[in-house]
Parts: sequence; structure tokens; C-alpha cells
Amino acid sequence: MFFILFGSLLFICSSSRAEVDLSAAGVSTELPSSVVTPFIKTIGLGADHRPYEPATPLGIIPGVNFGIEATIAKVAPTEGDTGGVLGALPILPVARLHVHKGITGFLDVGLSAIYYKGYKGVGPIRVYGGDVKLALYQPEEGLTAAARLCYTSSKIWIISTQTITPQFVFSRQMSFADPYFGFGYQYATGKVDLPLSVLGQSLSITGKGKAQGAIAFTGVQFKGLGLMFTIEGTYSTVGVHTLGTKFGLAF
Repeated sequence: MFFILFGSLLFICSSSRAEVDLSAAGVSTELPSSVVTPFIKTIGLGADHRPYEPATPLGIIPGVNFGIEATIAKVAPTEGDTGGVLGALPILPVARLHVHKGITGFLDVGLSAIYYKGYKGVGPIRVYGGDVKLALYQPEEGLTAAARLCYTSSKIWIISTQTITPQFVFSRQMSFADPYFGFGYQYATGKVDLPLSVLGQSLSITGKGKAQGAIAFTGVQFKGLGLMFTIEGTYSTVGVHTLGTKFGLAF
């Protein structure tokens, strides 16, 4: 799916010759934001770090989770998709490794990552993320409330993005499950850097863009016998909806 996305970008670049001066070989040429923004939106919001954790703190004895994430994000059509080619990529698949650890009785931190060095000049694929969660209210009975801040840095071939997502999370821990819901705001910035060779001379086509939108999410986490399973869905006001799961070990 990533390679379809990159092919789409090359198609858009070739269809936007009126906006990009390709005659200046060896000189950096700027892509219009209308071309770049759809790709920042897809990668920056669709591949955002998602903890798949409720508001309930992990604790510190030992208070650690290891998991594997599998998420599909809907690729929403945008006005900047001048060639209509992003519609050929209905979903963006994301897979990552996760680790979360309780630092105190009310503070958790988490990390996620995926790396692929690429193949035959296409690549690399690198997505790193993390989150810090602070429990604000944790009664013996009732809803636990927490504030969480997520950060994601991605480099997918010629597309680089950085995303910040502040969130509020609420959950109700039970003996076998911990259902939760929350809301937040995604803000992504990024750039496209497309190196080309024209008549033996180097040409760098670059462009910057940004994307942002509010999200609401809900999920449930099951734990037992040292195992953990979470399923979560996210609604995005800009159409980058997601559905995903995380499975692993909990101690």
C-alpha cells in the first residue's frame, strides 16, 4: 500500500508541470502545498502513534506491557488531490511494536516503532512514536480520567511528518476488561523531498504541508493470565478514521 501511495505522488508531480518549473535542473524546486498536503494528511494523521491504552495507570510492580499493533486507516479524499489518485488507496495499513511502562502510580510512558530499510531504492519506512499519560482522577469506583500527549515522527521514502496529539482519556476498570473512550486533536506538519535526475543533473523537488483535525475514540482492553488484547476505533473530523488492535503481554 505504501508503494501505491508513492506512485500516486509521482503521478501528481507529473500532472502538475504548470506549477513546478522542471527546467531549472540542479536547483531546488518547490511543490505547491495543494500537492503536498494530501500526503501529509494521510501519513501524519493515519500513521499517528496510538497507545491502545485506557486511562487506568499501569502501576509500577512491574507495570509493563509489550504488544504488536495492527491498524487500518481510511484515506480520505481531499481537495488537494488534483489527480484523484489517492482514491485508489482506500486504506493505509500500519503495524508497530509497542512497550508501555508505569513510572509512578499515576504516570505512564509508552513507545512504538517500525523500521524497514527499503528495497531497490524505495524506502526507508521508519515510524517512531511515544506518549506520556498522567492520571488526573482515579477513584475506587467510577471513571478514571487521564491526560495524554502523543508524538510521532515518520519517514516514509520521500515523505517526512511530525505529529502531536494531545488527548483526554476516560476508562472504567472491571475485573476482566477496561473499556475506555476519549477525544483529542491531531496536528501534523511535514515535507516531501523528491530527488530526480534530469539530463544527468540532479534536481530536488520539495514542498511543505500540514494537516489537523479533532478525533474521538473508544475501545476496550482485556487482560488476564499475562496476556493483553485491545481493540479501538477512532473517528476523525477530517475523514482519516481508524480501526485497530494491539495484542501482547502484560505484567
